[in-house]
Amino acid sequence: MQTGSSDKSVPDVVSIRGIVEDSPHKIFVGSISKLLSSRMLLEIARAFGLVKAFHFERIADTNEPCAFLEYVDHLVTSKACAGLNGMMLGGQVLTAVLATPEPDLENAGQLPTYVIPEHAKPLIKKPTTVLLFQS
Repeated sequence: MQTGSSDKSVPDVVSIRGIVEDSPHKIFVGSISKLLSSRMLLEIARAFGLVKAFHFERIADTNEPCAFLEYVDHLVTSKACAGLNGMMLGGQVLTAVLATPEPDLENAGQLPTYVIPEHAKPLIKKPTTVLLFQS
């Protein structure tokens, strides 16, 4: 018999950390429209599950926004990457990939890295202009 109370093992409200530790569950989100705020992107990310940590910043070279995040339930990670990657928001197509950094013994135990993963760089490049010559 149901009593109407929830048997959830995860609380409904979770404090989201501003630091996303380097881990196999860290997600990079790039190609974010400047029309989207960090709060808007976080709300979209929450559609896939409870967010454990979220960091929003601008890429130094291009001043383009990007984000790093991790979910409370690590089983959500691959589903969120698949769902966010290719999503059209604010006139741009999001790129979402795992952001697991290369093992670096010198950086072990230090602050987390917030760099664009090498495998994501070709995906977030601005498209080049193609000229059509007619004869």
